[in-house]
Amino acid sequence: MIYWLHRTAGSSARYYYEGARERGSPPERATVPTALAIMPRDITLPVRRIAEQTDNIVRWETLPRGGHFAAMEQPELITADLREALRPYR
Repeated sequence: MIYWLHRTAGSSARYYYEGARERGSPPERATVPTALAIMPRDITLPVRRIAEQTDNIVRWETLPRGGHFAAMEQPELITADLREALRPYR
């Protein structure tokens, strides 16, 4: 409902559209350091082997609890993990 009220439904779906459109293309590997906080009750869980094909994974943490809306569900866990992930880049 929030997406419709704020007229952002299209931009919120763009991520999925772009992903589906590029499936036939060979993946390009990103050079940007990528940190992941895996929430055990998320809608889908990433597969590290696949993520490493396109991303420069520097941190892969599975947090003890949380789901799709992690920042709202577990703000303390997300904040602590984000701080730890960014510490080497300060």
